[in-house]
Amino acid sequence: KFFGPPNVQVLAFQRKLAKQRMSMAEGSLQDSASSYWENRWESGNLTWHQQSVDALLQKYLHLLTTGRTSISILVTLCGKSLDLPWLCEQGHDVVGVELSRIAAVQLFHENSIPYCVSDLGDFSVFSATDRSLKLFIGNVFKLTVSLTGSFDAIWDSNAIVAINTSNRAAYAKKLLSFLKPDGKMLMETWQYNQAECSRYPFSITPSIIKELFQESFDIEQLETIDMTGTYFTKKFNLTFANRIVHILSRKVKP
Repeated sequence: KFFGPPNVQVLAFQRKLAKQRMSMAEGSLQDSASSYWENRWESGNLTWHQQSVDALLQKYLHLLTTGRTSISILVTLCGKSLDLPWLCEQGHDVVGVELSRIAAVQLFHENSIPYCVSDLGDFSVFSATDRSLKLFIGNVFKLTVSLTGSFDAIWDSNAIVAINTSNRAAYAKKLLSFLKPDGKMLMETWQYNQAECSRYPFSITPSIIKELFQESFDIEQLETIDMTGTYFTKKFNLTFANRIVHILSRKVKP
């Protein structure tokens, strides 16, 4: 367990980042992407971080859980999202995967969650000692079901929009590999004119979701929220933007 001040712990972990980066940069996650997100965490430039639990998750959680009160949920590229402790409070077993160790330290300290850290394969694993919450720190493409076990559900809250285009198909296969045969995914994405912005977060249209997942999933588009004129469109000089949420259910094999 760590009892020291958060800033001391963050500084200690930052000294280990150089070694961790070398491991995380391997595989399908490109070096430039790894460095980009690490730099954002180190500089504290976390414009994507929400200060509250995601409203769409709260709205559609019943579809993800199909009414069950205790299931296993994987949260991909989770950062220090408040969704994780909230899902635990709803009675679920939660596992997150995240690139930055700083994110894990901040999540546990800012929410006063006691924890311990262990090494498992290429990952550092932050485990809460008072609830069923774990964070695997490392390259999501290296994470395997042999390390985490399989899941009833996945919550992808704008994680796929951070995946480079060339890696999307591999990411989709990776998500599928974690799901139980009757598993479901709740996926929230951004949609805009990609020609107007060539950087993160990438635009993920319903047609892209269909292309990536239709072979293995039944797909339902639940809601589209017009974000035109908001901070997001002004920041990236976009003519329009939508937030879109889908529920994906694994197809039953004959």
